[in-house]
Amino acid sequence: MKTSQYVCRVCRTIRSPIRTSIFSRAPVFTTSPARRKFSTTPALPLAAVAIPIPQKSKKATQTKGFWGNDWTVFSADNAALVKKAQVLGDAILQDPTAPSEEEVLKTLEFIKYAALQLNTPQQAVQLPKEFQEDSDDSQISKKDVTSNPNVMADMLTNLRKNTKAPASTTVSLSIATKLLSTLAYKIIIHPPVFLSAKILESYVAIQTTLLELSTLPEVFDLYAHKPTPEPNSSPIKYIDPNPNKIQQAIPEALAERALDVAIRNRELTLSLDIISATYSTKAFRRNKFFRKALPLIGGLTLTPFVALSAAQSWAKTSMTADPRELAFYGFLGIITYIGTLSGLGYIALATYNDQMRRVTWIPGMPLRIRWMREEERAAADKVVVAWGFKEEARRGEEEGEEWELLKEWCGQRGMLIDASELMDDASFED
Repeated sequence: MKTSQYVCRVCRTIRSPIRTSIFSRAPVFTTSPARRKFSTTPALPLAAVAIPIPQKSKKATQTKGFWGNDWTVFSADNAALVKKAQVLGDAILQDPTAPSEEEVLKTLEFIKYAALQLNTPQQAVQLPKEFQEDSDDSQISKKDVTSNPNVMADMLTNLRKNTKAPASTTVSLSIATKLLSTLAYKIIIHPPVFLSAKILESYVAIQTTLLELSTLPEVFDLYAHKPTPEPNSSPIKYIDPNPNKIQQAIPEALAERALDVAIRNRELTLSLDIISATYSTKAFRRNKFFRKALPLIGGLTLTPFVALSAAQSWAKTSMTADPRELAFYGFLGIITYIGTLSGLGYIALATYNDQMRRVTWIPGMPLRIRWMREEERAAADKVVVAWGFKEEARRGEEEGEEWELLKEWCGQRGMLIDASELMDDASFED
């Protein structure tokens, strides 16, 4: 028989319907046409780097559930995660009654878990034990996979490329990110949902993980203005809160986290909006006054009573002068000492500027305003440092639309960028 006849038989065998059905049932074991044509030696089998995930085997039913899973989920599993999150979210959005804080937190925690799974680096992936067993037709063992993160990354990359999952069970990371971000936003703005500090913290964690920060200023403002549903009311009645109450202040840690992520993403307008919605609010300043200044003021209020009691006790121990006169002079001395020391300490605290890098207060700003708005100035300073030149010698040479926006924004709030008298090594010699 001629050689060409052998070749024709091989071609007919490959192109036969039976052979095609075999390949269609196991697409992950196929190679590209170019590889079959030009390869002269058996290459590393793609079955070793493209891991088939069985759907109906016994091992598949023993895999870990989505909650508490310690391996990164791709492709169809991403779709299952998003679908599960949507089911939990729809249960809250379609419920006519006000959900409890625990129910909302549970849903947001699942969304945050899904967001973490979508953003887990490939090098940190761990496969389930069912798929780490050595295979007879694989030249890459479990030891090679777990000891070399590059091999793991290659395996997952080939799995993405070679696995032909149905379109209905495949969701891209970008679409999944948008879906999760939108779902969390819908839950937050849902009228019956009470926006507590814990819920706000979970929402900020979700959006910063997904890098979807555009809604954060709106949600920060909603935290202070969203009507509160009355418990056990049917139909639900709402109470309008006072946005200037100290309870409506955004926690400083959440504001700092959101601002840091916005700066890393180089979103200037968003960074300034976050500052305006957090540090610049009256509720934030009142909260700071209540936490830091009120205890000191309370102590100073009690000072005269303590000073009078101490002066009277000291006067009783003296036998050389009138006890009333000694008590009077002792009281004046204690009050004068404490009052002078407290005043000097307040001036030193309000005028301290060693922490200021590029943003300072304009001359004439009252000391109490400086102290009350120090966090706002520090946040603006962080933004200016991030957008300006890193070299100190070139500071002041910045230009452009963004820099002009920064200067205008700071000027409207009584701040000054690069005050000449406070710049390091400033020289005014001729």
